[in-house]
Amino acid sequence: MAFLLAPAWAAQTDQSALDWAVAQRARYEKFKEPVITVYATARLAEIVCPIDRGAGGALYRDALQGLSLLTPKRFTDPLHVLPIASFTALWKSATGNAYKCDPSLEESFDTERARAKMQTERQAANNTIRLAFDRIKDYPDRAGQLAEAAITATDPDHLDISLLTRFLSQLRERAPDVSDDVFPEALNLIVSAEQPNPALLMELGKYLFVSRRYYPSPDEEQNVDSFKVNNSTIVNFQDLRSSTIPDEVRDYIEGALKVLTTTNTAEFDPLAAYAIGYQLLPKAADISPDSSDRLREAVTQLQSLVGSGASQVQSQLSQSSIDPNSEDQPAKRAHVIAAVFNAAATGRFAEARELARGNDDLVSRNQIASLIDFAEAGASVSHKNIGWALSLANSLVPGIKRSLLYAGIEAASPDRDAAIGPFQLAIRDIERLPAEQRMFTLSANAGAIFPAGSDNAFTALSLLVAASNDAYTDPHRGYFDPKILRRPSKKAELGSDSPLILFNRRGLCEVVDTGQNRYTFPLKVPGATALNLPAVLPMAKGIDPARLEAVILDLRDETQMAIALNALAAMRLHAK
Repeated sequence: MAFLLAPAWAAQTDQSALDWAVAQRARYEKFKEPVITVYATARLAEIVCPIDRGAGGALYRDALQGLSLLTPKRFTDPLHVLPIASFTALWKSATGNAYKCDPSLEESFDTERARAKMQTERQAANNTIRLAFDRIKDYPDRAGQLAEAAITATDPDHLDISLLTRFLSQLRERAPDVSDDVFPEALNLIVSAEQPNPALLMELGKYLFVSRRYYPSPDEEQNVDSFKVNNSTIVNFQDLRSSTIPDEVRDYIEGALKVLTTTNTAEFDPLAAYAIGYQLLPKAADISPDSSDRLREAVTQLQSLVGSGASQVQSQLSQSSIDPNSEDQPAKRAHVIAAVFNAAATGRFAEARELARGNDDLVSRNQIASLIDFAEAGASVSHKNIGWALSLANSLVPGIKRSLLYAGIEAASPDRDAAIGPFQLAIRDIERLPAEQRMFTLSANAGAIFPAGSDNAFTALSLLVAASNDAYTDPHRGYFDPKILRRPSKKAELGSDSPLILFNRRGLCEVVDTGQNRYTFPLKVPGATALNLPAVLPMAKGIDPARLEAVILDLRDETQMAIALNALAAMRLHAK
């Protein structure tokens, strides 16, 4: 009898989940911010449509009706982060997904008025960047999103790249995790243009590079050395700025390869392109060796194209700085650190420690030693060598790396009794962290402990919501400053690894500052993979959805609430 009734019970359960999901539309309608209402409803429709096309189509019609009432101003006025940056981005997303669900929905697109609104956003893009400047101090996440709104609404010929680059430098001083999110968008805007312009790429390069003469000056001032060759302005990119990280340089090199090889366009300045490529060659050898051969080939072709201009560029650069293709002590150190990181990433920990002795900078050598211990602890977690993993974790300073390792140990533990100790140690470490860092470390621990103890997981989720609310009302109270290991900081606090950590769309990493350059070490632990609330929810299989919903409804941020509720809807509808 139970076997015969199972399909009917499953169908009833699926219908209940569908009814609950569709009912969220009424909750979204009560949000104070209409942009969030429209976005949340459209995203909900995208989740529901594969399950029930009729219900999904009805949700899309509601979203499209709300979208028709939105104005570009609704996307620039709010002080807090919206779930999507611009009207342009929301219209493209909502209409594109609606058409996939039901082509007949195209009748509801209100295309003509939408085009006028997108044109308004396009024309106002530079003003949006100026507005973003005003948000940097108190609302850096929102400042970054406003910059993304400007980027997604226009093209590089209409956006003031110089203004955007100065904005990025100011934002990086306040919130480098946010500026590191915006930079790839800015780079892609230039690189993906129909006729990419090397001069604009060089302008954006001021965010990453500086001449030797101005290296000591604050990066946010964006001092540069430049000179003229024929009618081309060349900027000296001798050094990386002190706050530049290798990930950004890798992105820039890949972007440059696309721009430098697009020579048959009206916007192409071969001399500027040659100067960029010539100065990137030594950086590619150190940071992006896979790109070196392609870059060298592009530079050789450009050199033949610009003729005597190439020797003039080289001469000017040699007068203002050392040969950009020469090798110095920082370059040698870069090779050592790259070898150490590679050995640690591939499980050769004894070799990594031996190689690290070749780093003559004591401060970074000590920091890297703890990263090798972290990597070995993570490998021990994957092999379920809990005792050694716990021993290595306990040797680290309190903070992010240790709390992530504890999460991994929880996930690898055979039962609740073995997992509860590391969980309690993690909570103790996490409570001292800034709100944004508490959010992702609590997420990791909640996801890891769910299979062993749901009550402990709900404790972590409650703390996660409290951290999210703190981040919403008082954002970015913690400060990133990896130089703190070399000198005292008025903003960042020593005593944990908090000032050394970056977490953004690239992932989670610790930054090592050698005094001349910075290097990033990815922080990954098996079993500690859920770094936000939506990622935790699928790990709560078998848990009463009403309990999860109650936790989500304590969020003050409507954007976070909508994203989490839609994640819960997706989990319920796709649960097997």
